Amino acid sequence: MVDTHTHSEEGHVPKPAFVEEYRKALRERLSAHFSADEKTRQAGQVYIGREFLHACERGNPETIKIFLDCGIDVNYQNPQTGQTALHASSAARARQAIRVLLASNQCDFLIRDNKGRLPSELAYLYGRDPALARLLGNLERKQAEGNDIKLTRRPLPNN
Repeated sequence: MVDTHTHSEEGHVPKPAFVEEYRKALRERLSAHFSADEKTRQAGQVYIGREFLHACERGNPETIKIFLDCGIDVNYQNPQTGQTALHASSAARARQAIRVLLASNQCDFLIRDNKGRLPSELAYLYGRDPALARLLGNLERKQAEGNDIKLTRRPLPNN
């Protein structure tokens, strides 16, 4: 059974039909992409990856789940910025997106963007969310220790 309602403080509110149509079309497009031959997948990878990162910035958990269910790499990096879904959602303070990403148990917390920043740094600097930065920082340290990697921090810029 498909959930056709969203939850709000006022109770159940019907989801617009276009939301369900968008999700269905997205599933079909992603399924076609990930079942295509290698050359076709390579050609569409950047577009699909950017669309995934945009969903993470917007903090849309249902859309992110669709991407993950269809097989996108949770650690996909934007070729121009080097940012992953964790970077994008941390900078946007998209906590619902981060919950979905963390639930996948596949996040590499130690990937740095092209400027050398970790997701925890973006949560603090741009998301202005010290609690999220602390959570991600702890996960980064735990992953580094588990892989015998020395984790270094960059100094924060003077504002």
